[in-house]
Amino acid sequence: MKRSGITLGVAAIALCGAGFATGAPAGAPDVCQLLPAQLVATEMDATLLATRNFPDAQHGRARCVYQLAFPRTKGDDDGPQTAIVVWFQPADEYDELAAEHEGPKDVVTGVGDAAFAFLDPGDKRHKIFAVKRGRGMIEVSAERPDHLQALARLALEHLPAK
Repeated sequence: MKRSGITLGVAAIALCGAGFATGAPAGAPDVCQLLPAQLVATEMDATLLATRNFPDAQHGRARCVYQLAFPRTKGDDDGPQTAIVVWFQPADEYDELAAEHEGPKDVVTGVGDAAFAFLDPGDKRHKIFAVKRGRGMIEVSAERPDHLQALARLALEHLPAK
């Protein structure tokens, strides 16, 4: 979407920490610490503007919003911006999500133990769900699919050891 000449993209990443592998709420981790913002910015070839952690201890989930800016392009005063959101979810939710997904999906190899990607017709975002069995699940949602698999791999690499 365009806002004052700035193109805003929205991406979401969800991943699950070791305490969530069984689905039992174990508090809300600081997602921004588990997946450092500079790693996300480097992967996206962007500049970090801000991060914000949103814990949800009641449900054993948390998210971190990474706000990034891309280099200015000709005729663009501010350069495009993207928000990336990292969610933690229990690993055991993956199979249910995969089974309940309606519509076309692509099996993705080389990302975790299992993964699939699709274009969500509701919000028009590209999404990938991936899991490392016994450790956690990640979800990446983005306006464009360019970095989905790389961001999913990065998130899975930073899951805490069980």
